[in-house]
Amino acid sequence: MAGYDEVVLLYDHELDTDYQLLSRVLTRLGPAVRRVPLGRVPIDGQIASARHGGWRGHTVGVLLGEAAEKCGDDTEALRLGMRLYFVATLGPGQRESFRHDLLRKCLSMAARLLERSRAGVAVGTGDLFDALDRHRRGHAYVDPYQLTCSLLGRRRPAPDPGLLSAVYL
Repeated sequence: MAGYDEVVLLYDHELDTDYQLLSRVLTRLGPAVRRVPLGRVPIDGQIASARHGGWRGHTVGVLLGEAAEKCGDDTEALRLGMRLYFVATLGPGQRESFRHDLLRKCLSMAARLLERSRAGVAVGTGDLFDALDRHRRGHAYVDPYQLTCSLLGRRRPAPDPGLLSAVYL
C-alpha cells in the first residue's frame, strides 16, 4: 500500500460498517482512504436483493440488448449513454427507480453529445487535466458524478473528444 497516495473504496451502502473497518486498516498502512457508498437502483419503487427476484427485464444482458437496438452500430453512444444514465441520471443514491424511457433519452443525448464533440475542436492535454481537476474536490480521484453531470447542461460547450475518449469510451 505504500506505493499509493489514495485508495477509493466503492461499496454497497448496506456494507458501510465493514468498509469503515477496512478503511481504518488501509489508513494504518499509509494511504488516504476515501469511501464512496453506492445505493442500489430501485425497480418499480422497490429495493431488494437479487435473491428476492423482481429483476427480470433489468439484467445487464437485457439492458444492453435494448440499448444496442437504439444505438445501432454506434458503440460509443451506447457506452456514453449507459454512463450518462447510471452515473448522472440515477446518481450514487437510491433516488429514482429504473426507467427504460430515461435510459433511451440518455442514449439519444449521448449520440448528440458525441456528434457535437466530433464537430468541435479538440483541446490540448493540459485542458483535459484542468477539466478533470475541477472535479476532484481536494481528492486524488475525480468525482464521477460531478464530472458526468457537467456534460449535461443545455448551453455547455461541446465536450472535449479527449475527455470523452479517456474517461467514457
